[in-house]
Formats: sequence, structure tokens, C-alpha cells
Amino acid sequence: MAYSAHVAQANRGNNAVRGRAKYTLKQLRGFRHLKFMYFMQDLLSIISELSLNLQKSTLTCVDFVDYLEATNLQLTQLRFQQGEHYTSFIAEVVREGPTAVIKGLTLTFYSENAKYDYGQVCDLVVERSGNRLEDPNNKQCH
Repeated sequence: MAYSAHVAQANRGNNAVRGRAKYTLKQLRGFRHLKFMYFMQDLLSIISELSLNLQKSTLTCVDFVDYLEATNLQLTQLRFQQGEHYTSFIAEVVREGPTAVIKGLTLTFYSENAKYDYGQVCDLVVERSGNRLEDPNNKQCH
């Protein structure tokens, strides 16, 4: 974000680059974009835990299935309930008239009616991870 702000305000370079930097900066400050990034932080925390568990040298086929099932349960919970990072982001957003601010940054495209609607993302991750067990080419537990 700092780089885009610097390029957008620079008096050098061509207008196309500065224009693209201004557009990128506006998008990065977008409420919807930030909401998704905080959701992704929650999602990737779950996936990261699975990844670390699957890297254990003592991993067995039973452990593999257990870890995968535990991850799918966490993802299902995330589908219906906001994660820790997302919740803290929403709690830090301060409404100021028609806009909102977080940590001194005015958010663009703020909507008070914005919903937590990331169920499809969670479903897709669960589906893809479940397909790994059904894949006949997967040699992990055969």
C-alpha cells in the first residue's frame, strides 16, 4: 500500500503508471477487499495448521485422515461463524458519517450492510481437500 501511495503522489513517471497506482491504492483501501483479506487470514491459519501437521515425520494414514477431518470441521465452522481475525477487523472499524476508518485509514466502498458471505470459499476448500482422498492417483494412503 505504501508503494502505491508513493507512486500515485510522485511527480515523476508517466500518467498511466500513476493512474494505475491510484486505482490500486483505492482498491486496497476498500472495505470489501480488506474484509476478504481478514477472512483469508482466518482461512489460511486453518490450512497452515493442517500443513504443519502433515509435515510431521511420524505421520500415519490414520493421522492424515484425522487431521483432514479436523480441518474440514474448522472450515465448516468458519463458513458459519466469523473467524478471530475477521471479527477483530470488524470491531476496529469506526463509522464516521458515510465512511468508516480503521487505524486512521479511511476505507473506500464502505457498506454497513455488508454481509459475511464466504461460505462458498470454505465449501470449495473442503471439497478440494476431500477429493484428495478419493483420487486413485494419490499414493499417500494406498
